[in-house]
Amino acid sequence: MLTLRNYQLPLWASLLPDNATKLPDELQKISDILDDPIFMAPYIANFNTRIGRPTIPVDTLHRLMFLKHAYSLSYRELVERVEDSITWRIFCRVEKLPHHTTLVKLDKRYGSSTVEELNKKVLLAAKEKKVLTGRKMRVDTTVVEANVHYPTDISLLHDGIKAVTRSIKKIKAAGLVQGEKFHDHTRKAKKILLGATRVCRKRLKSGTKDVQAAVKQMQKLAKDVTSSAQRVIDAMEHSAGETVSPMFHSARKVIERTKSIIGQTEQIISGNYHIENRIVSLHDTDARPIVKGKTGKPVEFGEKLLIQENEKGIVTGYEVYDSNPCDDTLLKAALEIHIQVFGKAPSSVATDRGFSSTANERMLQEAGVKKISLPRKGKKSKARQQHERQSWFKRLQRFRAGGEATISYLKRRFGLRRSLYHQHEGMKRWVGHGIMAMNLIRIAAML
Repeated sequence: MLTLRNYQLPLWASLLPDNATKLPDELQKISDILDDPIFMAPYIANFNTRIGRPTIPVDTLHRLMFLKHAYSLSYRELVERVEDSITWRIFCRVEKLPHHTTLVKLDKRYGSSTVEELNKKVLLAAKEKKVLTGRKMRVDTTVVEANVHYPTDISLLHDGIKAVTRSIKKIKAAGLVQGEKFHDHTRKAKKILLGATRVCRKRLKSGTKDVQAAVKQMQKLAKDVTSSAQRVIDAMEHSAGETVSPMFHSARKVIERTKSIIGQTEQIISGNYHIENRIVSLHDTDARPIVKGKTGKPVEFGEKLLIQENEKGIVTGYEVYDSNPCDDTLLKAALEIHIQVFGKAPSSVATDRGFSSTANERMLQEAGVKKISLPRKGKKSKARQQHERQSWFKRLQRFRAGGEATISYLKRRFGLRRSLYHQHEGMKRWVGHGIMAMNLIRIAAML
């Protein structure tokens, strides 16, 4: 049964002096914002059940999630910190804290769509308090890295062998299948991987053939392990009938992913380096290799994030893409989101040259944007050079540069450098919580 709010100040709090229970100014302002009933609407619309045990009050839950992402805490650390802090307990309106695993399950259950709706409610609350304006808009993209190691063909095969072996061992230990033999080849796989690593460290051209031989050897071993594991789960399915254990589904998923990695390794060995939807992680198959032109990181592994802001640095819209679309195809959707939030187009728009195109400039002009600062790609005519040298164009480019600071701030403080949640759905939840925490802090500062 959905519980919205269920809290009263505990008796022990009345025995403390006033300054001990008083919230810091920032937390008090954020608490006042979250008191608005509009934050209950997404939960009521999607999860308003009247049967079952009462849930943790959702008012308490999203206050806990704000603290988690505002201070970069794990679920376990969050519960420990709130337990030890009187002011955080009062802010979260909780007397008895739930177990940290309960918070994990609830966050997954409510999902990224609820987080998106809550972000919209934050903007609506800011508009009601008259601190949100939309005269200017700046747009930029970045990459939120997935929580994966740098993928190479041999390391992905090694990960697959380990994961398959681990799954089959669990099935064997539980006694769910009898008779089928399965050999543990993880030590042999590790030996092959370390041998290839030693060759790579020497940085000799002559070592290329040795590395290729190691990849082929690891691939053959992975084939043997997956075929042996397939026989085990086939026997398990035959003996279990309709009542198949969850271990079966987990093992089958790991085997299928490992087979996909074996298949893409075969293509690479044969000379095909351009593979669509190439797997870069066994556990996060939605992570993509994205090239952003950085010197220190030529390729980043994760998902692309578009961020749009107003003139006060509040994120008014965001989108996480499970592919790597070209920047100049994303501006129209960003403008539509701005119009949904503010009811009209901004008077000024600034982006980097990645968003620039004749079609985009025409689209912004037709929408009613007066000042458009989109630096043109490639060689420019004299007329275009004079246009981009105008003072208003340069001012908007300086305004655009402030978006880089926001991205850096989100990555340093709010965890958007690397998502600790897996898959596209988890990435969207991680990004949404981080952006909501930053917006609440900036709105509180303006109040």
